[in-house]
Amino acid sequence: MPRPARAHSESPMTRVELPEGRHFAVTWSIPDEFGGMTDAMLRRSAAFSRLGGVHVDVLTFDARPDTRLLEEALRARGSLADGVRLVNLYDWLREHPLPGGSLRLDRDVFSPLTDADTTEPVRNGDVVTSRIRRDDDGRMLQHDHYRHDGTLVLSDRRDTRERGTLGGRSVVLCDEEGRPVRSWRRIWPLYTAWLDALTAGEPSFVVVDSKTIARFMLTYRRPHVTTAHVVHGSHRAGPEEGHPIRRSRREVFEHLDDFDLVAVLSRRQADEVERLLGPRSNLAVIPNPRGGVPEPEVAVRPRDPDRAVVLAALTPRKRV
Repeated sequence: MPRPARAHSESPMTRVELPEGRHFAVTWSIPDEFGGMTDAMLRRSAAFSRLGGVHVDVLTFDARPDTRLLEEALRARGSLADGVRLVNLYDWLREHPLPGGSLRLDRDVFSPLTDADTTEPVRNGDVVTSRIRRDDDGRMLQHDHYRHDGTLVLSDRRDTRERGTLGGRSVVLCDEEGRPVRSWRRIWPLYTAWLDALTAGEPSFVVVDSKTIARFMLTYRRPHVTTAHVVHGSHRAGPEEGHPIRRSRREVFEHLDDFDLVAVLSRRQADEVERLLGPRSNLAVIPNPRGGVPEPEVAVRPRDPDRAVVLAALTPRKRV
């Protein structure tokens, strides 16, 4: 992939010096209706482009078939700035070769889906972008991905030990003719190969926002790559878990030193992390960016200490 040129910054007065290299924001996906984490990530990426004069690639790992339409919609509503683009794993594989590696069909199962096997075709308009095979309980057993011309690009089977029963995995990458060229027993080595191709051995700066992909990013260490993890939500567990760190965050928090930088949003969060885990030289407090809206004039008056205001989406996760 050619090295991106630097984006145009607004004026010399607003220029911020960012390190030379490739800049990435890593998240699992961008849903149609997203919340604060994704909004903060897109605002930060826009600021990097606008004030720092760099291009930012937002990397996603989900298999939604319409990333290009999503990108157009985000630009139309002003959520995706010039100098920032979405790059999805499966879309990238459809258009780029991934050289190197090895093919082990003596060990890895390669059994592309047929129409008879398919329980769920996935379409982008009239084009079938992938086919899924599920068991009777709806669990995914195989997911095959296709290029726009119908050739197979990747076959991801998850019932290699016994057909129809989850267990074992075989991920097989195919060339432009649909012939197998690389294979893995897990999906993370594919993610690693993709990031290696994107960074291309050049100085690269990767900001990880999603806790879903943060576990993988703990394992991605390269001399030319600087990784930062932004902790957007609370890491504290409820009393019912019997552990101070919630289960979904535990593995990452037990290995925070594997990131070059860990950013939390407040001093209180940083203090809590250090009380639980001890001092961390890579821990920093960096609040999320916000828009340049002028502060309203608010009359100061006595407040009832038993009343409060909560600003949050009305979803069960917010526990309103």
